[in-house]
Amino acid sequence: MKFKATIAGSILIFWLMLALGGAAQSAGLFADQLAEKKVEAYERIHGESGIKRRPLATIYKEFADLARAESQRADWIQYGTSGSGKPLMALKVHKKNFTSVQVDLIGNQQAKGESRPAILISEGIHGNEYLHITDRLPFEFMSVNQPHTEFERFLGMGGIIYFVPVMNPDGYSAGRRENSAGADLNRDFTIQAAGNTGFRQTETKAISQFIASEVKGQNLRVEVSMEYHCCIGGLIHPWAWTSEPLTGETLERHREVGEFVSDIFNYRYGTVSDILGYSAVGGSDDYYLETYGRRAFSFEGSRGIEEQRLKEHVSLWNRIFNVL
Repeated sequence: MKFKATIAGSILIFWLMLALGGAAQSAGLFADQLAEKKVEAYERIHGESGIKRRPLATIYKEFADLARAESQRADWIQYGTSGSGKPLMALKVHKKNFTSVQVDLIGNQQAKGESRPAILISEGIHGNEYLHITDRLPFEFMSVNQPHTEFERFLGMGGIIYFVPVMNPDGYSAGRRENSAGADLNRDFTIQAAGNTGFRQTETKAISQFIASEVKGQNLRVEVSMEYHCCIGGLIHPWAWTSEPLTGETLERHREVGEFVSDIFNYRYGTVSDILGYSAVGGSDDYYLETYGRRAFSFEGSRGIEEQRLKEHVSLWNRIFNVL
């Protein structure tokens, strides 16, 4: 009888532990779902930029016209197609006559082994967060009426700048955050350290493959990636997927640009947890830093007024050019 009671007691304990474990798992799942809903609600509230979107065709035509007018140092490149068939476009600005050959003291030509610095500036990965910055920056820098010494110096040292005015043309045209498949593109980048697999969407896959091809084909090092968002007023740097902080020279490189932003805009800088109070996996900043190891940012503009600060954004980039 005692033996049977012992067995019954063991079975009861087993089922209690199983039930408690299931309850704990359910509680954990509920907490994760609650956190996700909190993030979604936060982003819905703070996402709409309050800045009127210009027709995509107008932006593309202006960039195509600029590339024709500046044919010695600009290419308007289609690097892919969106989910609904819209072209994915980038303006590549570089000195086409740049040569990676130097002449030694006795006149012999020697190939430089150094890689060339590159910058990626993009906007509109979230279609409703248009700031009207990236679609004006190249026109400002390439204006014949107001030369920018820092910009010209960067190109003169072999630098290349990629301007992507609208990363998510389907979402942009529809005035929504997600692409035509309903996916948040800034959760669709592969972060190997986080163990997630991204690039399920044509837009993220295309830009990552394009930049990787350019890096390999032209011996580039991606010194800076900057993605324009709305609407907090701040500069976000990695990591977003983990609470582990940046350290050493990597941290200092990001702090340096953060101090520029703080000085020019009086905006905060830090991780997504520091600025927005949550974590996220699959963001472009984490991908570009993990992949290229230099500097990666999201610039969070202010709702309704960021487009008035083009001069400040030009100043920011001039400072960045100077430290590369």
